[in-house]
Amino acid sequence: MSGAWADDGDRPTARIRIVSTRHPVAILVLLLIVGALLGSILNEVLSPILPVLRHSAGGGLSPSTLSLPPLSITFGFDIRLSLGTAVGLVGALIAYRRF
Repeated sequence: MSGAWADDGDRPTARIRIVSTRHPVAILVLLLIVGALLGSILNEVLSPILPVLRHSAGGGLSPSTLSLPPLSITFGFDIRLSLGTAVGLVGALIAYRRF
């Protein structure tokens, strides 16, 4: 049997797709960036009221510089994930799946 159900004896199992075939992946990336930014803003605004929002986890790669005679390139990034950012990311994923 083909389609959304797999033939697994008596009990069918559903196939779950995260990325929709209706929208391009670029829209998903854009929505995730906007959701993370809005979630971070929400986190900063509500953190004086809700102390649980003050905690965050982070990581990254410290800046490393590649220096060549005509140019110099610096690589690095830093990421900080808080509860507000996670809520924004989940909201962006829901918005992508729904529309």
